[in-house]
Amino acid sequence: MKDDRNRHPIKDDYAHALGMATYCFALCEWQVVWCSEKIKPGSLDKFRKNKMTARQIAEKFITLTNE
Repeated sequence: MKDDRNRHPIKDDYAHALGMATYCFALCEWQVVWCSEKIKPGSLDKFRKNKMTARQIAEKFITLTNE
């Protein structure tokens, strides 16, 4: 259907804030993943292979930085 995305009204400022929050979270998560890879090579593949959640990635990162 044309303009399906407009079926549910949403305030522009709310949509913008939600988009920014999602973008910033993803950017920060990627930085943690990349830092983990630099600390312990192979971490990126492990995160991807195990389909780790953000919480699991954070816990692994804490462990890596405390070693």
